[in-house]
Amino acid sequence: MDTNKQINRRQFLKTVGVTLGAAVVGGAAQWALNEPEIQFPQESFGKEQTMQKILVAYASKCGSTAEIAAAVGSTLALKGFPVDVISAHLVKDLNSYPIVVLGTALRMEKPIPEMSDFVKKYRTELQNKTLACFSAGVYMRSDTPENREKTMGFLTTMLSQLPPPINIGLFGGKVDLQKLSPFWRLLVSQDKSSLMREGDGRDWTVINAWTQELSVQLA
Repeated sequence: MDTNKQINRRQFLKTVGVTLGAAVVGGAAQWALNEPEIQFPQESFGKEQTMQKILVAYASKCGSTAEIAAAVGSTLALKGFPVDVISAHLVKDLNSYPIVVLGTALRMEKPIPEMSDFVKKYRTELQNKTLACFSAGVYMRSDTPENREKTMGFLTTMLSQLPPPINIGLFGGKVDLQKLSPFWRLLVSQDKSSLMREGDGRDWTVINAWTQELSVQLA
């Protein structure tokens, strides 16, 4: 990434903090952060399968990471695994899942709070699970070595609390202005780095290939 884009990105992140602070002081935080209602999938696949059961626990703000999680779960079920796809904050326990796949959106260059809270809550139980992880974020809409390195850096704190994953998928994310709160729509309009430009950067061929590879590792 060139120097101008790096500067613009830093300016954007600084603007996020300043704008949010102003909203709070001005009493507009509730309205500014109110996001459109989105239906997040909670699905079970392959109930009749006899292989080890998989939990795909995801944290998604606007639904695009949830759609990736559902696709991952569906593909794993086709490979013979019973799979539950559940929003991370709705997971009750991990007792019936020898295998856990964690998927998180990235916002402000880190996993969103729902995933951080999940990892904190289940950190001990996760030590005994076979684990895989994936993320969806704006940097990986352009799959370059530099963006891979940056994205792995965003995951460092989360991964440091977990057993080593057998596979980590780094996927591009989606920015849909209609699914953002007024606060985030305003901020996206001020991002001169173009990282937050509207559009769908998910590559379903890449996502499917990663899931296929994971299924072989788990077999």
